[in-house]
Amino acid sequence: MKSLTTKFAHVEGYASMVFAPVSRGHKIITCGNDNLVKLHDLDKAIDDDPGIDEFDHFKKPVYAVAGSPDGQWIAAGGEETTVALFNLDTLDFDKVVARSELPINDLCFTPNSEYLIVASDDATIRVVKVEDDTFAKNLEGHEGAIKSVAVDPKGKYLASAGVDRTVRIWELETFTEVKVLTQMFDKKAALHCKNDRPENRCKLAWNPSGTELAISGTRDVKIIARDTWKEEESFVGGHEQNTSHVQFSGNGLYLFSVDTEGVCLVWDAASRETIGKRYQNDRKVIAAEWNPWQNSVVMISDEGKYGVLHDVVDKDRTGPNENVEGDDALSETFSDLDEEALDEMDKVADERVKEGGRKSDAGGKERRGLGGVGG
Repeated sequence: MKSLTTKFAHVEGYASMVFAPVSRGHKIITCGNDNLVKLHDLDKAIDDDPGIDEFDHFKKPVYAVAGSPDGQWIAAGGEETTVALFNLDTLDFDKVVARSELPINDLCFTPNSEYLIVASDDATIRVVKVEDDTFAKNLEGHEGAIKSVAVDPKGKYLASAGVDRTVRIWELETFTEVKVLTQMFDKKAALHCKNDRPENRCKLAWNPSGTELAISGTRDVKIIARDTWKEEESFVGGHEQNTSHVQFSGNGLYLFSVDTEGVCLVWDAASRETIGKRYQNDRKVIAAEWNPWQNSVVMISDEGKYGVLHDVVDKDRTGPNENVEGDDALSETFSDLDEEALDEMDKVADERVKEGGRKSDAGGKERRGLGGVGG
């Protein structure tokens, strides 16, 4: 069982992270208890150049961050109950895009970057338009705090998880609730808090083709089929504690899951079996993301540190970012990625080669074959 090698990001306490939009290069966005949002360049040498940009806007802890798929924005929010937008071109604060009555728990953009979804403790999901300050929709239905939100890759459905132990499906075109799935989480996972923060995020994750929704919050990872919203075969038997975070790899072949004891597993998405990769972190893992550039996963813990797990998938298997022949649904899902973003991804990949770095199997030009998108 491997341990996670960590690097400092924030002071000890609640922290979170996501990968920056792929057009911005090999970077992650983090936030934490020191009230800061940071942009880390993973290709920079730690000793010579930390490669860190700081966004010092908030006066209270920051719990959630998101990067817009078009590469223009970072959204962040937390204890202050406001959501701030930062411009990735200028690295400056742009505006407050949303307000809540209670702390912000999760954020996500729609695939076209038009809308930002805001989940908070006040039981209301807020949908705001990034470029239109006059537009706002409130989605109400949860009884209590909303823990996590996830938009499907085609931008049609929003999934939300709440302390009421439900997962709710919303149609974004009409902003209406289309399905309520009950008793989806363990009671402790839904309700238990530590240091005034949820012990379990009960994260949701769509596979890249948008055909399945993965749900953490029990020892097994539950899978819900798109449109029918019926439970399919779960990922069973790997964890002894409740799972708290899940994410599919860029090509959907693998699932990465984390439980509340810091145990991390890699699963074959087709067979629903673990593939022999098991990692143990000494501290609670709060967030984990597949690296869209490499065969690795980046995680952040309540120690305020992040770490990179390399060679997550064995070399004799298809890599987590490699194209999957004949996956028409996946290609169609990502064919709408903005052409400028694709061109920018190519430029970033070319620059990395010029600098002497090895272009990974997830570089921009290979992504044109996959049609992949980060964030």
